[in-house]
Amino acid sequence: MADGAEPLSVNVGILQLRTHLEARRGVQDFPYNGEVLLIDAITSNPGAAGGAVVDVDGHLAGMIGKVIEGKNTNTRLNYAVPSHLLHDFLTKPEEVDVTVSPTNDQPGELGIRLFGLAGRRAPAYVDRVVAGSPAAAAGIKSDDLVISLDGKAIKNSEDFQKAIAGLKVGQEVAVVVKRKNNVVALQMTAVAK
Repeated sequence: MADGAEPLSVNVGILQLRTHLEARRGVQDFPYNGEVLLIDAITSNPGAAGGAVVDVDGHLAGMIGKVIEGKNTNTRLNYAVPSHLLHDFLTKPEEVDVTVSPTNDQPGELGIRLFGLAGRRAPAYVDRVVAGSPAAAAGIKSDDLVISLDGKAIKNSEDFQKAIAGLKVGQEVAVVVKRKNNVVALQMTAVAK
C-alpha cells in the first residue's frame, strides 16, 4: 500500500532469472520456499510489494514480493512470485503447502560455547562445540566468529547470549560465522537444553 496520494509509477525491466528461493524473513514471519522471477527493475518503494509484473503483451507474469535484505552482506533481493503459483494458490488452495511449524515454548539451544575469559563485550568466538549438538552437525568449529544469529547482528558475547536466550526447541536458526577469511552461513534446529 502506498503511504499517501502518490502518483502511479511503472518500471521497465528484463527478466534476469527464473530460480528457486528458500528464505525466511524473520522469526515471526513464515518462510518462502518456491519458484521466483528475478527482474532488474523492481523497486522497494512503498506499495511496490504486491504490484503486478506484466510481459510486453500485458499478460500477468507475477506479483512483486517484499524485499529480502541480507544484513550480513548488505544486499537486497527483489523478486516476483510467478503467476502460475498465484493461480494455484487462488484456485487450488488445498494443493498449496503453506503450513507453519507449531510453536514450542520449551527453551532450546544449539551447542555453541564461547570463550568466556574476556567478558560480555568480547567478540563472540567459539571456544568449543558440544558433541552431538545441532552446531556440531551443522559444522560450527572452534575459533569461528559468530557474526549473525537468526538475522540479528552479533557484535559481542553479550549479543550472542541475548540471541540464544530466546531460542525454542524446534526453531530453525540461521547462524553466520566468519572462519578465517570466509563468511559461512549454516542452518540448524534448536534442541532441548
